[in-house]
Amino acid sequence: TYRVAYLLAKGVPASAILLATFTNKAAREMLSRVEAITGSDVGKLWGGTFHAIGNRVLRHYAQVMQLSSSYSILDEEDQRDLLKVCVTEAKIKVEDKRFPAPSILRDILSFAFNVQQPLDAVVERRYPHFATWTSEIQAVARRYEAKKRVAQVMDYDDLLRYWWLLLQEYPETAKRLSQQFRYLLVDEYQDTNTIQADIVERLSQHNGRNL
Repeated sequence: TYRVAYLLAKGVPASAILLATFTNKAAREMLSRVEAITGSDVGKLWGGTFHAIGNRVLRHYAQVMQLSSSYSILDEEDQRDLLKVCVTEAKIKVEDKRFPAPSILRDILSFAFNVQQPLDAVVERRYPHFATWTSEIQAVARRYEAKKRVAQVMDYDDLLRYWWLLLQEYPETAKRLSQQFRYLLVDEYQDTNTIQADIVERLSQHNGRNL
């Protein structure tokens, strides 16, 4: 908080500072404290959770990736409902053996993405009791991704996924973002997962400093 206040006092534009946290509560508290310390509006500061910042970036740059900037965001209940539809459409006979519930499927897919590990490896190591269903889980995952794309919706992991892809596959845009964010501040950086850490690293490639 005081680091942000110091930078603002030194004349660094708020739009050049990215302050990432892990909870909405922490983000609100930090921004409120910065505003109280500096007495200035922090509306131009890019502060929030990784997912909130990712959403803000994607709303601005969605068209670069041939995405609709008016996409909707699925909450956890929406995700479970969509996964349940995917299981039904895949005609998986869940009554034969214990197939993972939609909430477990969501956890499996999310973990695999955030640590950037193959889905089958995650099932084998973390959910061995579902190993016999690995091919069916992969089929549901493919159907789930396709349905989201058609419906122009994203889940929370997609907010990181497409932000990461934007930085990875669109070098000019990645350079522009990296040069914009001259100062990257991450609360509890040691708690970042693989994808979050890689986003931060890519954002710092062209600003030359200040991670």
